[in-house]
Amino acid sequence: MSVFFKEPAIRVVAYTRVSDNSMFVPASLISYSKEMEIGPDLLCALCAAGTHTSDSIFEILRKKLEKFSFENENLTNDQLKERIKVYLKSYINKVFDNTLARGHIDIADMSSYLIVGENVPRLASLFLCSPHYLSHEQQSLRYTEPKSFCLPKTVSENDKLSEKTKKVLSHSYNLYKEMVENEIPKEDARSVLPLAVNSNITTIGGGREFTYLVACSKNNSISLPSVIKDIVSQIENELVKVAPEVFRNRGPNYDLRRYYPAPQIFSRKNEFVEQAIKKSNGEKVTLLSFNENNLELN
Repeated sequence: MSVFFKEPAIRVVAYTRVSDNSMFVPASLISYSKEMEIGPDLLCALCAAGTHTSDSIFEILRKKLEKFSFENENLTNDQLKERIKVYLKSYINKVFDNTLARGHIDIADMSSYLIVGENVPRLASLFLCSPHYLSHEQQSLRYTEPKSFCLPKTVSENDKLSEKTKKVLSHSYNLYKEMVENEIPKEDARSVLPLAVNSNITTIGGGREFTYLVACSKNNSISLPSVIKDIVSQIENELVKVAPEVFRNRGPNYDLRRYYPAPQIFSRKNEFVEQAIKKSNGEKVTLLSFNENNLELN
């Protein structure tokens, strides 16, 4: 039986935005509020500004819009709408330059994003699921059958190895099918499937942890397969479409030292293991048994 190969596809299908703009917009601009989207960028900026004033985030924006419209009362409605867009973008950047750009990364968590990934290889999910504060639901091979595989371009474009690789994948898939047909449970049969097998995954999280995911993918201490880098690049591009300022690289907000570190199997080196080897003088150590009874931790 032949196998199919499909490329990963990533989409942001939902994100934090205001459902009722009338709470944020003064009565004089109520007609404008219907066309205005208060999305992740502005919401995060307002939440940050709310820490330095007694006003609520509703009052902060209402007062700013009232003052701006008063100072530009000679403009036509269309001109005012365009000026407000420019003004709010400038305001957002001013706030972020004093928060995200100074390492106050919690500001990015005032917005959430739901991402849907199709044809994502299991290899990639090992990295996507590494940050602690992203939540996932992934297609289970206990209940569904694999439909396709994904190959890195370095393999698929290699004339010499591409066909050999496809034969190996086809063999493992056919073996899986044979095992299922012989009443071996899917959760056991799936053990022969390689990490190139595709799956669908949905991921939700705040801007802080998605920033961490993107920052990890670009860090030189982490050696990622090209297929994972391509997927994270898709995620970044999708996020930038809906929240360009939240995910703008301002230096400190992409500094990994500011984030809670996640275990990383793609790390170029493992200092903990290296130290353990040094302590044993490089000798091979084998754990024969372990019993937690009477274990003293202090």
